[in-house]
Amino acid sequence: MKVLKFGGSSVANSSSINKVISVLSGRTDVRAVIFSAFGGVTDSLLGLIRDTCSGQIDRATIADAVESLKQRHSQVATDFQISKDCDFIDPLFSDIEDQLAALLVLKEETGKTTDRIISCGELLSAQLMTLILKESGIETHFVDSRELISTDNKFGNASVDSARTYEQISKSLASTSGVAILPGFIGTTAGGETTTLGRGGSDYTAALVAAALSTDLLEIWTDVPGMLTADPAKVQDAFVIEEMLFEEAMELCHFGAKVLYPPTLSPVREKNIPIHIKDTFRSEMLGTKILPEISHKRRTITGITSLQNTALVTLQGSGLVGVTGSARRLFAALSAEEINVILISQASSEHSICFAIDEVQIDRAKRAVESEFQLEIETGRIDPLIIDCDIATLSVVGQEMRHSPGVASAVFQSLASSRINVIAIAQGSSERNISFVVPLQDEKAALNAIHRKFFMDLRRVHLFLLGPGQVGKALLTQLAEQYELLRENHRLEIRLIGLANSRNLYLSPEGIDMGQAPFILEQNGSSYSSPDVLLETLLETHLSHTVVVDCTASDELSELYKKLLKNRIPIITSNKKVQTASQKTFQELLKISRENEVPIRFETSVGAALPVISTLREILVTGDRVRKIEATLSGTLSYLFNAFMEGKDFSTLVREAQDLGYTEPDPREDLSGLDVARKLLILIRSSGFPMELQDIQLSPMLPDSCMEAGSIEEFYALLPSSTDEITGLRDEAALAGNRLHYIAAYDGENATVSLKTIESDSPFHGLRGTDNMIAFYTDRYPEHPLVIRGAGAGPEVTASGVFSDLIRVVQRRGIY
Repeated sequence: MKVLKFGGSSVANSSSINKVISVLSGRTDVRAVIFSAFGGVTDSLLGLIRDTCSGQIDRATIADAVESLKQRHSQVATDFQISKDCDFIDPLFSDIEDQLAALLVLKEETGKTTDRIISCGELLSAQLMTLILKESGIETHFVDSRELISTDNKFGNASVDSARTYEQISKSLASTSGVAILPGFIGTTAGGETTTLGRGGSDYTAALVAAALSTDLLEIWTDVPGMLTADPAKVQDAFVIEEMLFEEAMELCHFGAKVLYPPTLSPVREKNIPIHIKDTFRSEMLGTKILPEISHKRRTITGITSLQNTALVTLQGSGLVGVTGSARRLFAALSAEEINVILISQASSEHSICFAIDEVQIDRAKRAVESEFQLEIETGRIDPLIIDCDIATLSVVGQEMRHSPGVASAVFQSLASSRINVIAIAQGSSERNISFVVPLQDEKAALNAIHRKFFMDLRRVHLFLLGPGQVGKALLTQLAEQYELLRENHRLEIRLIGLANSRNLYLSPEGIDMGQAPFILEQNGSSYSSPDVLLETLLETHLSHTVVVDCTASDELSELYKKLLKNRIPIITSNKKVQTASQKTFQELLKISRENEVPIRFETSVGAALPVISTLREILVTGDRVRKIEATLSGTLSYLFNAFMEGKDFSTLVREAQDLGYTEPDPREDLSGLDVARKLLILIRSSGFPMELQDIQLSPMLPDSCMEAGSIEEFYALLPSSTDEITGLRDEAALAGNRLHYIAAYDGENATVSLKTIESDSPFHGLRGTDNMIAFYTDRYPEHPLVIRGAGAGPEVTASGVFSDLIRVVQRRGIY
């Protein structure tokens, strides 16, 4: 046999009640059903009590409010054609109005009066449901819980006399036929005064009845599909926990899970009666079963909860060190004031004890502790109390955590990856709960970070793209093409959550269609004033595993880079201008990256997709030293001069290169050689040598008159007449079997970028197409250099290099 309980949302209106009827119809295994008040009724009654005592409403307003509640219940009776039998409605509402009228005179709320008033909600609901179910063909009879549940006189949150209550329930219900319908939430004192069992007390009533009757199961019917891995309002990916142990449920309920009233668990746990939480409105769903034992292997973590409105109180000072009884005095003082301690943490040094309590108890706790330790505080042996508000207390719960090494490490590593500071930590010897305190502003981020770590079989990276231009668009295309493969083969999802150009910013933590992203940015993006606004917007998402990719050519992002790294957000950049700002800025970025253990990868800022920087780092970390660098570092210029050596017109080739996407929008940026100089500077600095951009000797390949033209159109008009010198150099080189290339070189002291004649025995002689080549002469490669060669131009190639850097960052961060 089973006991069922339906919450207020399940009986909020006639439509909901029909769902209850469908759940109960045809069942022969139900011994008793407990009902809460109609949804919102208890809150309405408490609001009336509060407003009455504060003098905010008068007698007429009270009458109108009571009449409105009465009409709501009467309408339900009318809907189910039971009005003729509802002679209890008028007396109950008359009593409510009389009690409120008395409060209007007294201007003072008493627990006794409040319990008497709000108990009417359950009495009305249960009696109406008795008649409605009987009218629907279910044999029912009403039983007043006050005749069965004996309590003390602690009104508002009365304690139950379990032995007497069990005896009365068993005696009353054991021999009756049909389904007993009881109001939840209420009991009575030995003197016959109505009490309530605390908000959520209807669950407790059901548990008491189930335990007294030793039923097979307690079903809790509510408006959620069960207990979830986290609060779905804070963690979008939370899902239903199908099974859990009583011990886990008790931990989760104590620390904020609101599906069950915590005292509910004790009566049924003592009798090994399982609980099944079900959704009234989606009865086909499996729900959550709370069981005495589970034999099969489960996830390490069962659920995560959080408590807001808590305060962390710290007692510290040398007067605590080695002093026996300090903790006893502290918690005895708190107990005397009936202050519930949520969490306790004490370091082995004994210098401090901190504990978490409900914020409403701060003043009482402060008075109690300061009174107990008054002498020590006055003499300076103990410091004044430190009270931190605006905190959240989180708990990670799971029976499988016991004897599982590395769980705590994984929890706190996930928080560190999301830049969340932990204020206090507590873990009991049961090992099924790790509790800790974080700033309130980080609560949602902390919940999501841990949830992703332990519950998402699919690992997710959140990508923010700066610069959806040619390279940025190519990157989005490649990411979209590989999306399913990464999910299926690597359990990795790369989600685009934001993008920005120099004008607009668009952010959507739920994800952005990569194929439509540039269009969405232009249509829905909002303007922003500075990179700081971009940073603030990004940080407000509280998303872990966020990576920023910079495909711009902006020279105004150095400070943004520093702030991103300080906030532990990795950066992947093809933008050369940040790395070629001052030597000081370059060193600061690397220092911040090291100190915060967060990567900045700029592989594509030198050789597109070629592994230049990574190779350089690897040879340096193994003790090698760079002595000389020679390189062609522009796929654009390689294309131009390789085609130029075949006898083609240089000005025509420049236009072709631009049409192919090999050049910048203004091709002079490539032809000036400055882009090559920036790449060479990055190589020099990455080799461990300080240098400024102005220290590189740059020899132009075209006359100033052409390069300094007022517009791109004017530049193209002047270009044909400006190539005589390089055409002559080409012809001369060709006659000797040589080639022309724009070469970047560093000899350990001097750096140059210039047009050079390449003889046939040089490794650069064989370059074709858009190939780049970098030759490192080192201690280990003194005569025959370490050579890296491959395509070095085109948005697709560069984008693939950015993609590779992204995968490396993901792997390094342990995301998959």
